[in-house]
Amino acid sequence: NHSPPRQLISPSLQYISSCFNGKTLLTMVICLSQAPQHGWETWFSLEKFGAGMSKLKTPLSRVKKMSFGSLLQRTMKEEKQCLLDLHNTPEFGSPKSKYYSYRKAKVHQKQNLLLILNQISS
Repeated sequence: NHSPPRQLISPSLQYISSCFNGKTLLTMVICLSQAPQHGWETWFSLEKFGAGMSKLKTPLSRVKKMSFGSLLQRTMKEEKQCLLDLHNTPEFGSPKSKYYSYRKAKVHQKQNLLLILNQISS
């Protein structure tokens, strides 16, 4: 496990180095300019924005254990529901159309998960 330094280090570097301990779910990287005319943006990115971002924490939640068979059945049921939702969503010309891309991606994700689960089970 990586243990980031705690003293004599800027808040932004503390934030970036905390990504190496295995507990980070989301990371943000800021691009900086070395040009003198962008000095204020660099200062703001490092001191203000970086300090605020370094204080963000994500609460973790425990996931209940379940048997492989019940996971496979649940995923198959969810895939059928996602396919039904996608089938009932017109691609164009309806207020529901704004959900079409999301539902299409959800079907794709469920099918990929089923493919992986089926490969594991065989």
